[in-house]
Amino acid sequence: MLFKRHVLLTLLVLLSISGCSIIQQVYNEDSIRPSSEKYTGPVARSHEKFYRLKLNESITLDASASYHTENSPINYQWKLISAPPTYSILEPLWESHSAQVSFTPTVAGDYTFQIVVSDDAGLSAQNLAYIKAQELPVIEFLAIGDMGTGEEGQIKVAAAMKKVCDSLNCDFVMGLGDNIYDAGVKSVNDEQFNSKFEEPYENLDLPFYMALGNHDNSGLSPGDGAFNYRGDLQVLYARNEARKSDKWRMPARYYHVPMANSSGENLLDEQDDLNATLLDLVALDSTTLTSLHDPAPEYALEKVIQQQGQWVDTTLHKSLGHWRIAFAHHPYLSNGKHGNAGVYDGYNDLKYVGDKYIFQRAAGVYYEDFLEKVVCDKVDLYISGHDHSLQDLKAVDDCGKTQFIVSGAAAKTTKLKGTNQHHWEESELGFFHLRVESEKIVIKAFTVNDEGEYSLTHERVLTKG
Repeated sequence: MLFKRHVLLTLLVLLSISGCSIIQQVYNEDSIRPSSEKYTGPVARSHEKFYRLKLNESITLDASASYHTENSPINYQWKLISAPPTYSILEPLWESHSAQVSFTPTVAGDYTFQIVVSDDAGLSAQNLAYIKAQELPVIEFLAIGDMGTGEEGQIKVAAAMKKVCDSLNCDFVMGLGDNIYDAGVKSVNDEQFNSKFEEPYENLDLPFYMALGNHDNSGLSPGDGAFNYRGDLQVLYARNEARKSDKWRMPARYYHVPMANSSGENLLDEQDDLNATLLDLVALDSTTLTSLHDPAPEYALEKVIQQQGQWVDTTLHKSLGHWRIAFAHHPYLSNGKHGNAGVYDGYNDLKYVGDKYIFQRAAGVYYEDFLEKVVCDKVDLYISGHDHSLQDLKAVDDCGKTQFIVSGAAAKTTKLKGTNQHHWEESELGFFHLRVESEKIVIKAFTVNDEGEYSLTHERVLTKG
């Protein structure tokens, strides 16, 4: 049985002494790999017969099940015969005379253990075991959406975000759209970039990877999403040398960010079972597929579906990410007032006037189809905003393994009313914190009350299926 903090490895030792007084129990033919019944990760196994584990994680080396003798008792002797140079300086090499020994590597590197087993008749067998300890990468980030009001709700949530990052660590913030209420910006020097982004988040010295929402692309009325030029201005702001900080990251309307770890370094060997890229982030542009009609030819529906769809399909096909997370403004599933893709805001129930595609587009019919073709079952998580609530939703058959988070409560809230199955949901101000590790993603939801006090309200662990 494999415990969260304690890894049990049964070492199988080959017999080379004639007479068979000490008999190896029958497992597989590899003398130092555990049998499948006794081993299920999270320690990655390399081609070199090293067992890999996290630095400072305890491991138990167990020889008790590997030997039998007609003569008793059996005598065990474990020795640590080599270790990283800095470990040898800090701590002496040790030995033990028990069948089981526990070891916790405090220095990254390779460790070699020798086990010698003997009986009273003087017969013996021996073997070596190898441990590779390393700092496996970890990435931690916040997911916020529908935040750009510049008002009290955003300020309270921003203060809580700072406190959570001081406590748990954050490497970046994921922005899920509606970055500038109510109708986006009118230039790259629009004062709203300061009042609704730079100033509320001035105490968070982190990159913000941003997606576009319908309010960022407003045309005739706030939130119609029909004037994508305003969204393009937010892309250009990321290159504006006059901006107050370099936090705002949006290289394009949709883009890809591969991450090895929080510092961008690769801490894994090329032959590791884990890919060198721990996390692939894929930002989508959902507004061009869900908004009212934009007359500009570059935003014609068929064109944007083909171009973005081909890009997403190619990006995910080439992805080396151990985990993949896609994010955008509009949800695939939501229990908020906007609802699920395909039935947003009841547009699909309206009587069609003229071309019905306008209503289907606003209802998210085309976006639902887009996600199911190029995103569903190809990413582990799809994170969105749009509805002003916090939701941790379960996977559904139509989207395969992909699970869903809605985090659109970074400035204001709306009621929940949907029936999608969920792990948890709440209509309060707040945000999600995600910790990405090699074997799991720890999902935490923080809510913020009227006094600005924050609470850890929900926690769940997503493991690799």
